[in-house]
Amino acid sequence: MKKLSLSFIAVFIAVIFCACAPKEIEQITLSNNDVTLAVGDTSSLNVIVMPKDAPTKGIVWSSGNEKIARVSDGTITAVGSGSTVITAMADNGVKATCNVKVEDVEVTSVTITSGPSEIKSGKSVQLEAKVAPAEAQGAQLSWTSSNPAVAVVDSSGYVTGVKKGVVSITCTAPNGKSASCTISVKGKKKKSSSGKNTTVVYYTPYNQREIGDRYASDFVFYDSSYRTLSPSEVAGLSSSQIQQAINEIYARNGYCFQNKSIRAYYESMSWYYPNPSFSQSDFNSTEQHNIALLKKYK
Repeated sequence: MKKLSLSFIAVFIAVIFCACAPKEIEQITLSNNDVTLAVGDTSSLNVIVMPKDAPTKGIVWSSGNEKIARVSDGTITAVGSGSTVITAMADNGVKATCNVKVEDVEVTSVTITSGPSEIKSGKSVQLEAKVAPAEAQGAQLSWTSSNPAVAVVDSSGYVTGVKKGVVSITCTAPNGKSASCTISVKGKKKKSSSGKNTTVVYYTPYNQREIGDRYASDFVFYDSSYRTLSPSEVAGLSSSQIQQAINEIYARNGYCFQNKSIRAYYESMSWYYPNPSFSQSDFNSTEQHNIALLKKYK
């Protein structure tokens, strides 16, 4: 009788234990397997577990790349463009995933917000632009000049006047939305023609900025980076003068000369900045024309 009672108690305890023990999650399913969001948007994922009465309190959420999307208790926040995976995992390792794609917010308008309408030749100014809506501020904007011979602009909206004239500077979003502003470039005043030199300022595509004042007489053609030379003014030059004129164009673009004496000469110039990454493609169309013309008469 005693043995039967003990057996009954053991079975009774086991039944109670099984009834009270929490069930393990055997499967997790998310309400969405693929989500596409724009930067700044949010979306919520719901969890469905099997068996249905298994507790969901211990599920841990994680993002494969928090620079693209973050997740908290199933709520996804889009941070930056790209793709990543959101994971929901139970304590026992059972998990489910959702593929998330984040796209940039479409630009609806571009506005150039600052900058003067007039600058002097050789001087520079920073233009700034903003886009709408505000969530699209991360869009990659590009800047162009309608006439680089009058003024040039770099990738950040930094404009440098080259010579007298009027130019249109345009800022464009990836989807083609754009804004433009007109800038008048005023020429530098020349000194009296009493034998004194005229001060000029040079600009090179390489360093994208004003590089200093020099005297025109220091050069064969001080303006050969933005003015097309004619055969008549080249034909009368000596071979050494023609080579010097070619070297000047290369030097303005940062070319690193192999000849020691030529290199030393240009390194003594305050406007010369060596460019180890120099390429022939750095030359603008005017420079390419002038180099070809000079070589023809060399």
